[in-house]
Amino acid sequence: MQMLNAAAQVAALALAMAAHEAAHAGMAYSLGDPTAKLAGRLTLNPLKHIDPVGTVILPAVLLITNAGFLFGWAKPVPVDERFLKTRQDAILVSLAGVAVNLGLAMILGFLFQILWANQWVDKAGFIPLFFLYSVIINSVLAVFNMIPMPPLDGSHVLRLTLPRDLSLRYQQLQPYGIIILFILLATGVLWKVMDFFIQPICKIALGDLARILYGG
Repeated sequence: MQMLNAAAQVAALALAMAAHEAAHAGMAYSLGDPTAKLAGRLTLNPLKHIDPVGTVILPAVLLITNAGFLFGWAKPVPVDERFLKTRQDAILVSLAGVAVNLGLAMILGFLFQILWANQWVDKAGFIPLFFLYSVIINSVLAVFNMIPMPPLDGSHVLRLTLPRDLSLRYQQLQPYGIIILFILLATGVLWKVMDFFIQPICKIALGDLARILYGG
């Protein structure tokens, strides 16, 4: 059962991260920036989006140590804002990954409810675990990426909406963003804040099945 859980989590994480990055690439391409497409990133193939630390090392450590959750990130999609016509276009590119993760959480959650209600799946099998973890992981990625801290998508949105002078000052956080995020994650503060938003998303996606996660 432990191996089945791990396989379902890895598959769900791979889909969520690949869809997130492909969404950035697709939106950028649709708005005139071919950079990601030329780099081979306009694809759902997770192998094209692998980041050695975020996609391989960190998830492996979490699985080996039985951390109880799986987390990671993919290699950022290259975007050249010079190809984009407006600041709003750049914001749309930044939000595309989050939107797709939210959409996947809802679609897979509703599908999971249908399969479960009609007993079309083995309740102890790979498929229900995959759908369940997909809802959780996509919800986590959507919320996490909206945090306004470099290099996350939320930081790009904030950078693009701030007045120029404040935006330039804000960008000075770039070298320290990852360090700050790791500290907030390690202390548990960030998880508590994120869970405030993750719970409602999971409950909407899973309906009555939300009790599996949150007891109601």
